[in-house]
Amino acid sequence: MSVAPSCTTCANAAAARHASRKSCQPSAPSRSPPRNKQRLRRAKSRRSRRLFALARHLRAARPALWHAASPHGVLASHFFGDLVLNPRPAVLVDPEPAEPINAVSLASFEPRDVPVVRVDSDLPAVPHDQLTVSALRARFARPPVWTPELRREPRAGHRAPAQAAVLVPIVQRREPTVLLTERATQMSTHSGQVAFPGGRVDPEDANVAAAALREAWEEVGLSADYIEVLGSLPTYTTVTSFIVTPVIALVQPGFHLTLSPSEVADAFEVPLSHLMNPANHRRHAMVGEGLNARQWFSMPYQDGLQERFIWGATAGMLRNFYRFLSA
Repeated sequence: MSVAPSCTTCANAAAARHASRKSCQPSAPSRSPPRNKQRLRRAKSRRSRRLFALARHLRAARPALWHAASPHGVLASHFFGDLVLNPRPAVLVDPEPAEPINAVSLASFEPRDVPVVRVDSDLPAVPHDQLTVSALRARFARPPVWTPELRREPRAGHRAPAQAAVLVPIVQRREPTVLLTERATQMSTHSGQVAFPGGRVDPEDANVAAAALREAWEEVGLSADYIEVLGSLPTYTTVTSFIVTPVIALVQPGFHLTLSPSEVADAFEVPLSHLMNPANHRRHAMVGEGLNARQWFSMPYQDGLQERFIWGATAGMLRNFYRFLSA
């Protein structure tokens, strides 16, 4: 895996206050005639992914039986190799799935119903003194050599790739927090999910930081006057084929939010220390009809009486941020 440097450009980008195009028209699917050999290869690929995911699930459910020295472990090693016997694989998603996820299945997907196969409580949390404003500035001023853990998700349908940017707003409170949104239920993609403010990069945007600032203004009314951009993380490709650049920024308290009801249902803050503690990082794995074998993180947060279920791309980018800060 190649080493990914951090990008620390665009420190003083300004937010443009014009409307953005948020629709992403899918490209026409390929119409090449199917061949028997291609269908056979795809069927074998689907079966293999499902068998691997099933083996991972069984190993997580009954770890003692699947120890490498046990009869079950020897059998598993024969059929599945180290992938099954390794409880924490380095890569959680298939980098190039053989076939896209079925869009209908994706729309009806409920992530809370998928079992948790592991919690990374053995990994150290980022110390509190590394989450201060001065420490964050210093980290981006001299970024470490590090490797992102997650880069892409299995794609859904045949949507053409599109560049996007999100703002990761770290509010400078006594205990730093991350400002997140709950997307409106009528949104065409990722509706009802927890997300960062952000969206598609428009041609008029000077760079990804400018796009992230503009989107934050349009979606939640967060003014660029309160924002200090620190830098960005490597891109993350979502299931809906958006190539997302996470732009990390500090936000001064005193801002006032005005939510765009067509895009955002709610906005809330989560302590940065909660998100940078792997004891709160849950790994999910699934095998199902109409869906490729998938794995992902969730980082649930109890906000009073309400659970904020942070998962998928948002959790994946936060996991990469954890790797960046702990490198």
